[in-house]
Amino acid sequence: MNTIYSSLIDIIIYNSSKLNEVKQDIINLAKQTPYFEIVNSIYGIGEISTAQIIAEVGDINRFENIKQLKKLQWIGSNHCTIW
Repeated sequence: MNTIYSSLIDIIIYNSSKLNEVKQDIINLAKQTPYFEIVNSIYGIGEISTAQIIAEVGDINRFENIKQLKKLQWIGSNHCTIW
């Protein structure tokens, strides 16, 4: 029985490590955009959230004004109060 638990713990540790690697890869990709530092400078938004926002929004220049950007569902939530 202990062998099973030990194996499961090893799998969880391995998967957690891989997940952290993927998160770092996503952050590194987002850092290649011109918007990373701007979005990441918003109080309360960390690197992974910045990467998620950039992935969702894409090229911010496609919006003509802030109203178009606000139409995205996550804008205006409690997690993003700068708007």
